Amino acid sequence: MSLIISSNNIRKKIFAVIFDMDGVILDSEPLYHEIQQRFFAELGFTVSATEYDGFIGLGMRSMWKYLKKKHRLQISLDELIAENNKKIYQTFSQIENLTTNPNLIPFFEKLEKHGIMLTLASSTQKAIVDIILKKLQITSHFHFVLGGNEVQNGKPAPDIFLLSAKKMKLPAENCLVIEDSKNGVLAAKRAGMFCVGYQNSQDQDLSQADLVVNDFSKINFLEEK
Repeated sequence: MSLIISSNNIRKKIFAVIFDMDGVILDSEPLYHEIQQRFFAELGFTVSATEYDGFIGLGMRSMWKYLKKKHRLQISLDELIAENNKKIYQTFSQIENLTTNPNLIPFFEKLEKHGIMLTLASSTQKAIVDIILKKLQITSHFHFVLGGNEVQNGKPAPDIFLLSAKKMKLPAENCLVIEDSKNGVLAAKRAGMFCVGYQNSQDQDLSQADLVVNDFSKINFLEEK
């Protein structure tokens, strides 16, 4: 089954919706910011709010490659990434009261009612993605769950979205992506997919998205006749 989405003279037949996780599934970006700033301080440098905004949605390898060079860090890139992921995993392992963003579950149910496949494609490491979805009790909604460590190039490269389409055995043009970051939107468009920008408290530049909403209930589809 499929649904039709239309915006700005673009009309697409949709068989699958691909969700980013952080910022889309749940409002986790403030927590990530806190974890990252503590780690930056441990390493002896600070990152301004403006600079950090550019890291949102970006693959972790790209972020640390940039920071390692800028701050002349002697620790290897792989060690920085591993330690960062360890800190994030430990933090989320200890949190009990995670909640999804408003109206997400009804949106899932609306899509599932029409036979639309759901996939999650995050820049975050797969092990962290899995524990967050488990705590939210929403893992069963997704046909596939992909983490940033499963592709060579992180967002804004299109790799993770193209891999999602490949796993679902669908053309990219029949997939819709929901993203909350500039990097994520760019990745979706580079993959040739319709992109809905989800506007949250992070106030990212979503101008390249085909449609921008601040509530899942505002994403309207037409049933195919």
